[in-house]
Amino acid sequence: MHRRLVGLALLGLLVAAPAAAQRLDPEPFAPWRITYQQQHIAAGAGLDLLAQLPILPKGMRDTPFKRVLLVTFIGITYEAGQETIVRDRDIRGDGFGFGLADLACDILGALAAEGATYLLRTVRQ
Repeated sequence: MHRRLVGLALLGLLVAAPAAAQRLDPEPFAPWRITYQQQHIAAGAGLDLLAQLPILPKGMRDTPFKRVLLVTFIGITYEAGQETIVRDRDIRGDGFGFGLADLACDILGALAAEGATYLLRTVRQ
């Protein structure tokens, strides 16, 4: 099951746009000073916490790996949408395009939420 989910996530990265046509966001990874990367961390954490609620089927939310993978897939989809807008409007610069740093911030937020949830569960016991 995990191999299939990882394969789908990698396929999403590869299908986002042909490599020659992709416009990567040139921003550095600096969430301590870039506001929208902080927003990506908060969004990743929020999505992970939402994935823990019983609004999703149990098979999609029963392990931390699946929840972080779900946040990663949503982040890839969002960044691919940004890349499409950049390609259509021919916009360049920081904050535009497929941002690997933004995707890393989404994943970082999801991992932080998983860590906080784990700590809260162990404290409650």
